[in-house]
Amino acid sequence: MKVIPKLFHGTLVKYVSDILEKGIEEGEGWGGAGTVGTFLSGTPEGALYWAKLAYMRYNDERMEADRFDRDHGDEADKLIAVIAVQIPTHAEDELKADEEQFEDVMADFSPDDWRQSLKEIGDVRFDGSIPPEWIKEVIRPSDVKTSGRR
Repeated sequence: MKVIPKLFHGTLVKYVSDILEKGIEEGEGWGGAGTVGTFLSGTPEGALYWAKLAYMRYNDERMEADRFDRDHGDEADKLIAVIAVQIPTHAEDELKADEEQFEDVMADFSPDDWRQSLKEIGDVRFDGSIPPEWIKEVIRPSDVKTSGRR
């Protein structure tokens, strides 16, 4: 059995203490596929991108990472965070592809192929919530090296 890589979840700072205490609650995806789960990125940069969009969505602002950087970039450490997660091997069957983005990449692989999703999309979905004991660290945006794209 292959090792599951560390995965990352972008969120708002206001939720971090609850996440550390209770875990990451599953939610509905934003792409229109109607999937529910905990959405995770393969890199801190990918999760940071989603954290920026989550902040913009929460505040009814246009969901664009570049706009976040222009309007809120100087205060990013106070607004958003990246949560590092380690899924144990016994829960691997709950990892799925991120079907919310299938259309974006014209995916032709199985919704159960989370490794291919990580490779082609950069993101996966965990079918359920993430318990707090799987959370390994909280990463500030200023500690994530970004290349401007996810």
